[in-house]
Amino acid sequence: MRIFAVYFLLLLTTPVYLDNASLSTEIKTALTEFIKTGIKTTKLTDSVKKLKTIPDVEYRHSQSCETCKYVVDGIIQYRRSGMEKDQMSKLLEELCMIFVGWNDAGCKGRVANEVDFILYMIDNRKNLTADRVCSINLQHYGCIDPDYREWHINLPEKPSTAFIQPEASGESLKILHLTDIHFDPEYKPGSNAVCEDPLCCRGGTPEKPENAAGYWGDYHVCDMPWHSVLNLMDQVKQQHQQIDYVYYTGDIIHHASWLTSIYPVLGNHESHPCNYYSPENVNDTVSTKWLWDFVANDWSKWLPDNTKQTISYGGFYTVLVRKGFRIIGINSNICYTDNIWLFFDDVDPHGQLQWLADTLAAAEKNGEVVHILSHVPPGSLECWHPWNNEFIRIINRFSHIVRAQFNGHTHTDEIRIFLNDKKDNAVNVAYNGASFTSFVGMNPNYRVYDMDSKSFEIKDFDEWIFNLTDANLDKNTPPKWYKLYSFKEAYGLNTTKNEDLFNWIKRMKNDPKKELMKQYFRCALSILY
Repeated sequence: MRIFAVYFLLLLTTPVYLDNASLSTEIKTALTEFIKTGIKTTKLTDSVKKLKTIPDVEYRHSQSCETCKYVVDGIIQYRRSGMEKDQMSKLLEELCMIFVGWNDAGCKGRVANEVDFILYMIDNRKNLTADRVCSINLQHYGCIDPDYREWHINLPEKPSTAFIQPEASGESLKILHLTDIHFDPEYKPGSNAVCEDPLCCRGGTPEKPENAAGYWGDYHVCDMPWHSVLNLMDQVKQQHQQIDYVYYTGDIIHHASWLTSIYPVLGNHESHPCNYYSPENVNDTVSTKWLWDFVANDWSKWLPDNTKQTISYGGFYTVLVRKGFRIIGINSNICYTDNIWLFFDDVDPHGQLQWLADTLAAAEKNGEVVHILSHVPPGSLECWHPWNNEFIRIINRFSHIVRAQFNGHTHTDEIRIFLNDKKDNAVNVAYNGASFTSFVGMNPNYRVYDMDSKSFEIKDFDEWIFNLTDANLDKNTPPKWYKLYSFKEAYGLNTTKNEDLFNWIKRMKNDPKKELMKQYFRCALSILY
């Protein structure tokens, strides 16, 4: 889920709408005075509260961009005027509390984790501007950097001979899709689930009985206890006797000794600070290479040795699973707009997209089809547009061999349909596995795909879930897992081929009674409490 760098979150949680010149002047004056003196005034905090009540979205977005630029420019100039680390930390902590609304402990902890990275970026990228920062972090608000220059990777021409598609066998392989487990070792059943910290259920006495953290998890701002993770593992072992592959799409723990073939990717929470994935050629004190080196060794019990080089370089890899079938795990956290290293260098970090295109070209030549695993879903507003646009170019070029994509991160049951350039047909699909964690307001869930053993096409999938409210009524009885729905049955699909998915979308759009759309939301939103 989105946990933002403190000083770039300012306008996301505080929509800005300057309804008259006096309010605009008031905010600007109060912020200028605060940055100079470090003294908060009620005028500033009251103005921030007013900003949250204005409903005009378009104007709010434009003013958010302008205010973001002003605040970020103030931070940059404050550092470059000679301010030391302790002074910068105090400023960022106060801005966090004013705009984000976190308490003192939460803001101090976050700033302590991030300040070295922030200062390194300000000190070492001399052309870092507020326009660049705000256009990336607030791209979903339409913020623009007038000085931005586009970049592109090289794509090979399509071969003159057509790719020979493997025929279906009729036999099935099973894929378990786990994502966003978010195990919290400090989770305490019965503790306070309604707290002022960024994460609750870790201690404290609840004011009311209904605010006590549930035994199996909680719908509030909480992650999952270890005994719930173990219950998930027991459920899979008991319910699914055939599991051929496991796809881990990030933000999960590495505990699966009972599984066979496991293919993991990194989530945005695996790095420290979370969301931060550095480019190459930065100082070791702020580099993410420690994480890539660690997982290259840790994942070696699941992946072949020849994956270590690219994992150590940038957290991505490819594996030939069996003849004709390849898995590619990419590090899409690099495109996440909360990854502040994009402000430092956003041009195909680690050459990953060029590597992806080259790897797919080799697979095409060798007659292989591919599954692509990632964490942050390409195509979402949280993925930096230039990176995302190049990824879509790659998918359109190699859609005939990319059987499907698998994502996580959003904690919601989603499906993303990729269209061709003319927008008149689907060329690819990305399945989002929702989340095991209940953070926030979710019922724990996982997914099992049915894949043809020869064509490697996804034929169907089942969504599994348990009701957290019912489970928490009795800590001594394991949760009652059940199948929420099967994809094809729920939507009346004959197949999950691209053309059928495209027709499904058209039926949703053209149905005057919106029955199919209602069915989609009944399924997708059933994971909510």
